[in-house]
Amino acid sequence: HPSFIFKPLYLASSLNNQELINYLFSHKGAVVGLKEFSMCTKLKEISIPSTVTSIGNYAFWGCISLKRIKMTSSILSIGDGAFRKCT
Repeated sequence: HPSFIFKPLYLASSLNNQELINYLFSHKGAVVGLKEFSMCTKLKEISIPSTVTSIGNYAFWGCISLKRIKMTSSILSIGDGAFRKCT
């Protein structure tokens, strides 16, 4: 990610801050956008709240430290390659 682009979710995941991630996803119908967390190499686990309904293409691509993902049945769609190159 270019350093001049501020992406709150990327920052929250880089800090492994689940509380901030939950806050950023607190509105109903929230989505994890295209490449939202891609290459967040320090993200170890994430709990996707029930307000999230969609995970975009390559959303977690390259999250090499990601070992645990919690999500609910509120997820209606998961994009191509959403978890590609995760461990």
